[in-house]
Amino acid sequence: MPGSAGRVNRKLTRFDLDKRVRITLSTDGKTTVFHGRTCDLSEGGMCALISGQLRVADHVSLEVNGLDEGPVSVSAKVRHARGFYYGFEFCDLTRQQSASLVKLITRNGSPKLRARQ
Repeated sequence: MPGSAGRVNRKLTRFDLDKRVRITLSTDGKTTVFHGRTCDLSEGGMCALISGQLRVADHVSLEVNGLDEGPVSVSAKVRHARGFYYGFEFCDLTRQQSASLVKLITRNGSPKLRARQ
């Protein structure tokens, strides 16, 4: 929901982060892989710019590069789509996945200063 200054009120802080991301969509026995870049990331979700078409409510697997230990892999749901920008909400995170996301943010991210228009 927009706040008083037109900003989006969020439960979790977003961090600017530009990393490669791989999105895997499996539907009706068919697997499609998309590649893109993260725009921002929080412990609960992320925004990415991808070359492909997803639908809101699609369930996908995400692999975000950026740690020496390897990519962070999580399940997610497409929450919104606008052009090539997609918002994802992470689903059923394990403690290890949550810890990896925090590590990715603290090593690479910078606090987001303004909401995306």
